[in-house]
Amino acid sequence: TYNGFNYSIFKLKESLCSIPFAAASLNSYCRISNTSSPYQASTTNWASPFQDPANIAKWGWVPYIQAPWHLDEAFANPEFPVDKSNNGIHRFSHEKDFKYDNSTKGQFTYAHYTNTINPRAGAFIFDSNFSPTYRRTKKEMGDVPDLNRMSDLAYFQWQDSCQATGVALNSLRVVFHAYILYCLSFDTIIEALRQEGHTKVPSWKDQVTFSMDSLGGLAILATAQGASTVWFLVQHREELGAKRITEVVVWGGKGEFKFPDLDTSTAADLDDVVLNLRFTITDA
Repeated sequence: TYNGFNYSIFKLKESLCSIPFAAASLNSYCRISNTSSPYQASTTNWASPFQDPANIAKWGWVPYIQAPWHLDEAFANPEFPVDKSNNGIHRFSHEKDFKYDNSTKGQFTYAHYTNTINPRAGAFIFDSNFSPTYRRTKKEMGDVPDLNRMSDLAYFQWQDSCQATGVALNSLRVVFHAYILYCLSFDTIIEALRQEGHTKVPSWKDQVTFSMDSLGGLAILATAQGASTVWFLVQHREELGAKRITEVVVWGGKGEFKFPDLDTSTAADLDDVVLNLRFTITDA
């Protein structure tokens, strides 16, 4: 809805743009600077506590090395080409019990983060991700480990893939989010398109690009997909380098489709609904 779109803008400004370090490294509005902002702090204050890959096993995660959905046209883009033969499917599955720092035992949740990484192309493709919190809420099973956020697990996937291929960690150039069906994100993206006069999600050929100095771009940056990308970069800035997000591309992975209503659509209605995003990353 329009209100939801405005809410996304509000939450972005509240939770990101008010934090100079967090947002400044990521878009043209909020550059890293030594200002006298009341929020100013050392960069380490925003760093994730999870920088050591030893945390993966500690918190019950099991890694699997296993394709992104309907991204072939985007991969063929000459500006940001992605050679699929260099793609690696990386999955973390939360399937082992663990201990909290106070020695209390925690039970696994069967959460998983499954993503595709191509360090040589500087590409990270978020694919199928269900957090421990989601699993705990929906399935009422298991306990949420301290290491639970997609941004942290994604960083470890990127780190492992870069080390395996001999590519520098700071080589990240593009972040894809494939097959988006999360209602709040989906509705926000659709509304961003609608506000620009579009009546359908375009095919790759007619892709829509939102800069980060537009309301549509900021609203998409405030979705779960945008926020996870932001924190992936912000909380691991020391390793990844200072980055900013300059634009986001929106398209339908299986071609154009009319704006659907996820609440009333049947599974058959959504068969061709493949909503994809691509964020462009540059050095700040």
